[in-house]
Amino acid sequence: MADLDTLLQDFSYLKSLEHKNEAPRRVSKKLLLPHHSVEYVVKHIFSETGELNFDRIYRRPIGFRCLRDYWCSEEYVGDHGPRAKLATTLCEAVHDLSAQLPAEALESATELKKNLIDQEAVRALWSEEAVTALDSQLAALTKRVRDIKNKEMNSSRVAEKDDTGAGTSAAAVVAGEVIKMVSIKDMFRAFSDQAKAFLSKDPWQHFLSSKAMRRYCQWKHLELNMKVTVEDFDVHRILGRGGFGEVFPCRKRDTGAVFAMKKLYKKRLKSKNQELAAVHERNVLAEMNSKFVTNLKYAFHDDTTLYLILDLMEGGDLSFHLKRKGTFSVEEARFYAAEVVLGLAHIHSRKLVYRDLKPANILLDEHGHARISDLGLARDVRHGYPTSQCGTVGYMSPEVLQSGVEYGYGCDWWSLGCMIFEFITGVTPFRQVPSTKDEVKDRTLKEEVVFPDDFPAAARDVCERLLHKDPSKRLGAGGVSEIKRHPFFDDVDWLALADHKVDPLIKPFQGQVNARDVYDIERLNQYETKKVVITAEDNSKYYSTFNHIMSHHWQREVLNSVFDSVSQECNREETKMESRIQTRLTSSRAHTYFNPPSRERVMEGYLRKLGGFMRRAWKKRYVILTQDSIAWLTEPVTNARKVLHFDDVATIDKVQQGRVASCIAIGTTDRIYTFTSEHDSDFQVWITKLLETFHKFKGTEVVTPGPTLVASARSNEAENPSRRSSRSTQEADDEE
Repeated sequence: MADLDTLLQDFSYLKSLEHKNEAPRRVSKKLLLPHHSVEYVVKHIFSETGELNFDRIYRRPIGFRCLRDYWCSEEYVGDHGPRAKLATTLCEAVHDLSAQLPAEALESATELKKNLIDQEAVRALWSEEAVTALDSQLAALTKRVRDIKNKEMNSSRVAEKDDTGAGTSAAAVVAGEVIKMVSIKDMFRAFSDQAKAFLSKDPWQHFLSSKAMRRYCQWKHLELNMKVTVEDFDVHRILGRGGFGEVFPCRKRDTGAVFAMKKLYKKRLKSKNQELAAVHERNVLAEMNSKFVTNLKYAFHDDTTLYLILDLMEGGDLSFHLKRKGTFSVEEARFYAAEVVLGLAHIHSRKLVYRDLKPANILLDEHGHARISDLGLARDVRHGYPTSQCGTVGYMSPEVLQSGVEYGYGCDWWSLGCMIFEFITGVTPFRQVPSTKDEVKDRTLKEEVVFPDDFPAAARDVCERLLHKDPSKRLGAGGVSEIKRHPFFDDVDWLALADHKVDPLIKPFQGQVNARDVYDIERLNQYETKKVVITAEDNSKYYSTFNHIMSHHWQREVLNSVFDSVSQECNREETKMESRIQTRLTSSRAHTYFNPPSRERVMEGYLRKLGGFMRRAWKKRYVILTQDSIAWLTEPVTNARKVLHFDDVATIDKVQQGRVASCIAIGTTDRIYTFTSEHDSDFQVWITKLLETFHKFKGTEVVTPGPTLVASARSNEAENPSRRSSRSTQEADDEE
């Protein structure tokens, strides 16, 4: 039965991978955009956080999509001409450029220049310097392509680099010279910058008052108030287990995207005093944004468990593949060492020392590309270098092993040297014979590496220089460029590698799980934490700010799956609503409807009003705040249920109504009207704008009230609908 259970779990997992990044046909949870009136709330939040500017929205994936759709629409082009459309198309084309072979790059550059740069509608945007520089660079690239063709004609043979080449399978060999890829992105960067400068002026102002901006606000409101839980995922078979938790593949129910779910159990963390370490890992992961490091998507927790949702790496780790093959070829070792170099360079650019580089922590994706994982031991060096012994014996540098000695990025380059040695020989340099941990440490501190006689010369030199015991003389002490320039990496096309244009040399198994069987994975001992208790104080002390959604990643996830379908459904609903409103406005009863002009409206949107029999129920009402009154309706355009002029309002306070902590109490001479919002972010904006407008009308000073407890007439006072936590629009990944 165990074998059958394993087979079924593997089948379920593999089936989910067949349709990853596709929206499931049937969903138990569906994304729905809120009413467009949330534009008032979101714009206010943006103005407070500084996000209501061109650069911030342009850099957001959904923000750019809304900008592009608006400026490229037939309606906008008809009203304002094609300049904004051409400028947007150019910016998008330049952003998407990647490394290409010289002949392909020349063709792409020529096409971009002809179709976009030379168009009459945008020619006035470009500076003479940019045009002159582009012509010069195109001439140089043309000469480069011509020289390559001449070498081809004069060469006795021209061969494509085969699979046993130097890790540049996308390149060609001409007359013994490896033709590396080039990037033309820099050639057009000045034009892209000038196009953005144009778009940030009049086109941006047009966008701010458009339906496209309203749609972006709807998506942003959905993101800001989204609360992710484990119920949002379908979890599959276990992939691995560690000292504090387990890793599972999972599929997000609303978008169909597939991720890895890392569970860290709070009791296990508490039993080893590792609560801060888990929070530190989440913080470090939130700073990562690279193709060569596993990236965080979501972080959340419940009563017993911390959850980290990460990139799913289906290809297993390099330790798994190294054990399977015994050793790697020099070309395989070079390829994966180079991808690790790019990953370490990204980690170091964030002022972090990784400290745990080893094959088991290098994961492969479905294609065979590598990412560095498990950043729990990474250390920020901005406030001082670490001195603790940290890492895995056999990969730890001498300075790490010496108690009390400060160390920096050099310890990671030492581990890289150990890893290259292990790739080629199958063992680490100081464990070539069976040894205890203490013996390995002693050799690391005192002995030089012994290389086999058949160890390749270039590989030997890079290992010797990476394994120099003095970190100041170690390869990489002068920066990552030192390592890239070493002869061992001469055949690596770094531009192509960074763009994933080089075919991986190890192909993970397709159609099967690249991990141990479920029942071969050691189980956690439940008795170790039986007496450990997680208290409310623990959650408040360590995990109060643990929840996080990576804005860029979520927006890309949506764009790649359900953006179009959700937007289309929202368009249909809004069209129906607009049709109903138009019918009402043209009816004989139109004069009875509450419909103040837009210029008089300060805010509008849906709130919950306390009412009904014995004031027990929260009812949904459409509230319109004007410069001198507040009114609530059942729908946006209909008869007002009540219009309160500010002359009749005595007080407006923030109160606690029963168990609902955040409510607005509007008091008149004879009664109190109580409102609340489904979302905390909406509530804060409403209370702020309502107080400002009221006190401006009264000519009095705004006083920010504290919550006042309102006694409930009944012990079973109605509760507010489930409240979702708001999030700051400031993101660690906003610099992308």
